[in-house]
Amino acid sequence: MAVLVSVIMPVYNMAKFIESAINSIFQQSFSDFELIVIDDASEDGTDAVVQSYKDRQIIFERNSCNVGNYVSRNRGMQLAQGKYIAVMDADDIAMPDRLEKQVAYLEEHSGVLAVGSGCISLPGGVLRNGVSSYQEIQLALLNNNCFVHSSLMIRREILLNLNGYNERYYYSADYDLVCRLVAAGKVECLADPLVGYRYHPFQISVLHKEKQQFFADEIRQKYQMDFINRYKRVNQSLVGRAEVAVPSIGQAIAYYTYALYSGDVRYEQKADELLDQVFSVLSAVIPARLDCGLLGITCGLIYLLQNSFIKGNEDVIFEEIDGLLFGELCFLVDREDFDWYGWLYYLRLRISRRCLLRQEAQKGIFCKNLDFLLDCLISKIEKGQALDREVLFEIEQFHQSNTCKEKTAYILAANGKE
Repeated sequence: MAVLVSVIMPVYNMAKFIESAINSIFQQSFSDFELIVIDDASEDGTDAVVQSYKDRQIIFERNSCNVGNYVSRNRGMQLAQGKYIAVMDADDIAMPDRLEKQVAYLEEHSGVLAVGSGCISLPGGVLRNGVSSYQEIQLALLNNNCFVHSSLMIRREILLNLNGYNERYYYSADYDLVCRLVAAGKVECLADPLVGYRYHPFQISVLHKEKQQFFADEIRQKYQMDFINRYKRVNQSLVGRAEVAVPSIGQAIAYYTYALYSGDVRYEQKADELLDQVFSVLSAVIPARLDCGLLGITCGLIYLLQNSFIKGNEDVIFEEIDGLLFGELCFLVDREDFDWYGWLYYLRLRISRRCLLRQEAQKGIFCKNLDFLLDCLISKIEKGQALDREVLFEIEQFHQSNTCKEKTAYILAANGKE
């Protein structure tokens, strides 16, 4: 028999908390639900706690081995019969009117794909209000996930259309899902605190903080690109990953773009503040790479200049950054983590800008450094180093523009690109 809401609760070694979580669902003022508990091969007796409930509203499944939180959520989604999916964590609790209020809101607002809520921290009881409007949520996601995931209720149809959670983002798939939901349509957040969010030393954000951050950085980058390209004006360039490789620069580009789209100058002011912060901390300590590095700062700033979001003399703007970069290049190039793609992309941008601005005499320093890099790359190739797709693409671009043509021809031929 179909139900209106499917509550999906994955669990792994949460015997200490899961009883409170289950009880909070059975104490709801709304009764047309099923509770799907997916035990991810717990080893602490969690399964015995769940199986002690004899209520027919519980569907209990146990994974044969530990496969992860989001794989378990996807398994629960496939079992769900409800029109709406209520996300629930086994260490959190739902307030008694959570399901009732969220169902009522989604029933009344047919254009809203999902709705979250505020929360109360456990222990402590501190109230955390959610970012409420669709516009605010879109902008907040440029920085980080602004939802308590266990507060979300999602239309099952859209969740299936999006193929659920991307399991590759092992510890951050909730952030990715919200970003894709927001790109697909309206997502909102109720101010009411409808969940109690528990802080403890065994949650994913504590145990796997570094890996979670790694995946979150990639998700943020993708979301910033999608946001900018969705709201850009017709004559604005498409943005790529190099331009948003530094999160604050990507966020600034997004704010400038949205300021023009919406006519709201507050976002232009926010973008100005972000750029001021970037320039205030420039130093040789910042690594010479795209991701969170000096190369990424430069690529993003070139995009802002190219699209007239900022004005000024390019040489003056980049004087300090160029000094930091070129002063270290000969010492960096032999490092195993040297960012070949980032350097080649950066030099191509600077050289092409010089050609565009007819500053042929000023191309010298960039061509000289490119020549040095190509010599180093040829040496690496002769020692057996393979080049990845992005690096080869940059070499092809230089070759097509007749820049260092003999060396680029040698590199391409050595990699089977005649």
